[in-house]
Amino acid sequence: MPNLSFAVSPNMSKPLLTDEMLITVGGIIVLENLVAMVILYRCRKLNFQVRILSMNLVLSDIFTGFILCLPLSFYHYGDNCYFKKYIAFLFLNVSLLTVSMYNLDRCFVFALGMKYYQYITKWRLVILCILFWVIGATTSFFMFYSQDEPYKIGCRFMYELAKNFVSQSTKYLLLLIIFSNILMSTYVLFYVRKSMRQVGDIRMTANGATNEQTRIARKISVITISFLVVATPFYVTLTFPILNYNTKLGEMVHNVSGMLLCLNSAINPVFYIWRLNEPRYHLKLLLMFWNKSYCEKLRQEHNIKLASYDIASIPENRSTEESIK
Repeated sequence: MPNLSFAVSPNMSKPLLTDEMLITVGGIIVLENLVAMVILYRCRKLNFQVRILSMNLVLSDIFTGFILCLPLSFYHYGDNCYFKKYIAFLFLNVSLLTVSMYNLDRCFVFALGMKYYQYITKWRLVILCILFWVIGATTSFFMFYSQDEPYKIGCRFMYELAKNFVSQSTKYLLLLIIFSNILMSTYVLFYVRKSMRQVGDIRMTANGATNEQTRIARKISVITISFLVVATPFYVTLTFPILNYNTKLGEMVHNVSGMLLCLNSAINPVFYIWRLNEPRYHLKLLLMFWNKSYCEKLRQEHNIKLASYDIASIPENRSTEESIK
């Protein structure tokens, strides 16, 4: 496959990554996340917020990988304007919004406790995820909006475009979302650390948040923080003229930040499949489907754990345990 990095007009910023690099990464991302989608679909007993949001993140990661597998020439329209990175930003923005909802969900759980479930339901969360795709598509278009370019989409980096209200507002909106995620992640980590210092077998905190929710928050924090670590440099260097892309340093920094952001889509399944008990259990069943005795033993152990947790979660049993202690 030819390298299209230099097959561009002087009117646009040239791509910095080759098709060969992107197709390899994209293929890995698609395969990994397809397996993750199957596993999450089977996890009916997983916390519904985590399950729905994780499936939405997996879906955006699948499309991100798929878009990387397509050659740059596939998106060649008009005056040498490549739409590939703008379509890819649709999926990146959906990932950003989903990660934001992860953080917001945990903050609401900790702030409102059990009252939170009066406001959030499965269908409301599904509707929110659908809205993320609509907002992501709109934001992706507004990021590079330019009245002087074909299809109203500029073919340069955001900071290279002529300033206009639409693109400037979108730029600061994205940075505001990232900054709010940093604050929410800090709050979640603070709450988790505070809960870990509590003495005794306390299954519910004063505001009604259970220890199980705290454990989930600790594991989900790995996903949100890793995304913010790799996404923040890329979004910042994309929106502000910090780098000179004509120099080796500027090209290297942008390449590294872009590749890390793409690799995050490959790392995500490891976080929410292996770190969470229910997805990990279904992954083992999927990988060891040929060994019936092992799968049967695994099911029995899993059912015992679930039964023990369900019994311990009954209020009467909590009070009994505490009286015994």
